Amino acid sequence: LSFFAHLGQIFAGYVGTMVSQQWYFGIAGWRLAYFFMAVFTVPFGLGFWKFFNEPICTPNPEPITFQVEWNRIKSYLQVKSFCIVVAQGIFRVMPWHALTLLTLFWQYNGIGDSQVGILLSIKTLGGTIGILFGGYFSDWWNLRWPDHGRVNVAIMSVLLGIPACVWVIHVPPGDEFFFWSGAAIFVFSAVACWCPSVNKPILSEIVTNKDRASVMGWE
Repeated sequence: LSFFAHLGQIFAGYVGTMVSQQWYFGIAGWRLAYFFMAVFTVPFGLGFWKFFNEPICTPNPEPITFQVEWNRIKSYLQVKSFCIVVAQGIFRVMPWHALTLLTLFWQYNGIGDSQVGILLSIKTLGGTIGILFGGYFSDWWNLRWPDHGRVNVAIMSVLLGIPACVWVIHVPPGDEFFFWSGAAIFVFSAVACWCPSVNKPILSEIVTNKDRASVMGWE
C-alpha cells in the first residue's frame, strides 16, 4: 500500500510544485491543485462505496467508552516494546516534519520551481523503492533473527539516513549542482524509510488480533 501511495505522490509532488506559484484564469495555481485533488477523490470514494465488500465482523460486546479505552492504553504501557516504539516515534517525527520545508529550502537556494518539482518526485521515487525494499529486508532479517532482526533493520536505516541527510543539506546551491541534489535526496529517501516496516509488524505481534487497530492508532 505504501508503495502505490508513493507512486501517486510522485505525480502530485511534481505537478503541484510546478503550478503552485502560477495563475490560471485569475486563480492561484495552488488553489486549483487543492480543488482538483478534491474532485479526483470523489469518484474513488464512490467506487469504494459501490464495489468494496466489507467483511462481516463479529459484534464487540464491550461498549466503546473512555474508561474502556483508558484501560486498554494502560495495558499497552505495561508492554516494554510498545513504550520503546512510542518513545522513538516522538523523536522520529521531528526531522521528518522539518524535511517538509525542503521545497522552500531548494527554492531559496535558487533552484527553479520545475526543478524543485523534479527533486520532490525523485524524493518520492526513492521512498517508493526504499519502503518496498525495507519491507522485504525486515521480513528477511526477522526470519533469521526473530528476536532482534527487525530492530537491526531500523538501526541500519537511521545510521544510513544521518549522513545522507547531511549530504542533502550541504549540496551547494545553484542549478549546476542539480544532479547532486537529486542524487542526495534519492539516496536519503531510499535508506531512511525502513522504520515503518519495522514498527508496524512489531506492534501487531505484541497485542491480540482485536487490539491491532487500536495499538496502531496509539503509536
